[in-house]
Amino acid sequence: MIKFFRKIRYDLMEKNKTGKYLTYAIGEIVLVVIGILIALSINNWSEARIESSVELKLLKTLELDLEENMQRVNQMISSDSILLVQNKNLIQLLKEDHSSYHDSLRIYFGNINTYFAFFPQVMAYESLKSEGVNLIKNDSLRFSIIKLFDDDYEINSHATEIKKDMAMNISPFLSKHFEMIILDNGWQGGIPNDYESLKGNKELINTIAQFSSLRSTFSSFSKRIYENTKSTKELITDEINKLENK
Repeated sequence: MIKFFRKIRYDLMEKNKTGKYLTYAIGEIVLVVIGILIALSINNWSEARIESSVELKLLKTLELDLEENMQRVNQMISSDSILLVQNKNLIQLLKEDHSSYHDSLRIYFGNINTYFAFFPQVMAYESLKSEGVNLIKNDSLRFSIIKLFDDDYEINSHATEIKKDMAMNISPFLSKHFEMIILDNGWQGGIPNDYESLKGNKELINTIAQFSSLRSTFSSFSKRIYENTKSTKELITDEINKLENK
């Protein structure tokens, strides 16, 4: 009988030990899981901070690039406005039977096929694409940046090629009727070989009118580029402020 009770006591002790071991093991597992979750959380937080830092740096560089692009586009718009006035005045003079040549017309003739090109700063955008455009967390900002560089600036590139082709097509005619020179202010000048023969010349008048029309069309597009660049830059500035004040 004593042996029987001793056996029962022994079995209870063994079961108690097993229960303790199970509790200990479960506790260890829970601690390991919690440790893993904490490590993952810290790692995600660290990666998020790194991405946020890279995003902020790229946005600041983009902001500077767009400020430079705005200045370049604005300069092209101003220059095209001057040339449009010159072309208009020149057409009126060529249509007048009693107009006469004077030296101030040299710049008018010299700029018949002059065109200005806008070459945007794109280094920051190329860096953004290499990092991944999804680095920009703000969806509307990311869309605006992509549209500006991949649509507006790309169309501008094609417009520049059209301007170049048009200018080259006119060059043979100008070389035939003008002596092309560089004026003191750095602009191109043109001295007609025979001004009287050019008055009423439909080929010349139509050429100037066509180029002027083209210039006017692209000038309107340049103004749109300026506004889109400006609005995108403002979005970038707002996003920078938000990231810096987090």
